[in-house]
Amino acid sequence: MQLQLKPEFEEILEPLGENAAVFFLAAGLYFAHKVSFAAAAALADLSFNEFLCRLREHFGVGFQVLDDSVLEDLQTVAGQRVADDLGKTLHDRATRGLPLSDEERAQLQRWYDEQDAEEAAMLGQRVGDLIQKLKNTSLSSEEQMELDYCMKLEHQMRLFKAHAQQLKSIFDDCPIKG
Repeated sequence: MQLQLKPEFEEILEPLGENAAVFFLAAGLYFAHKVSFAAAAALADLSFNEFLCRLREHFGVGFQVLDDSVLEDLQTVAGQRVADDLGKTLHDRATRGLPLSDEERAQLQRWYDEQDAEEAAMLGQRVGDLIQKLKNTSLSSEEQMELDYCMKLEHQMRLFKAHAQQLKSIFDDCPIKG
């Protein structure tokens, strides 16, 4: 798909640099939750830190953690929580290659989702605290390293989840099931 900018956009974007249109498109996709932070940085052809700096420069924030989505995920599974012992047992059986029924696979997936949501909530709170401190004052070098690490971790988690979904769809489509 070729993108043709209106002349009005070119006048606005020209002072912002050679690849400003690509950066703002990638940033828009990131802030619309269509791509991860690292994916947007790659789309903008910028390093992780360069993309972060440009987001801060133009939007006043480097990345966003939406606690509402984490809370919504927790509420969705709250009525269907899988007991921790059952989740661990199903996980053990699945990782050893033992067969699971459709109901057990669904319970295991819910347990994984619960674990992910709880971890995201904990991580999101800390990241939110660091972002708030960054807005109000500045971060120590240790806090900045922690924030950078959390952002990279968030990207890795998105990649892992995407890969897990691909594997699940392959397994679901497999005609041979154990």
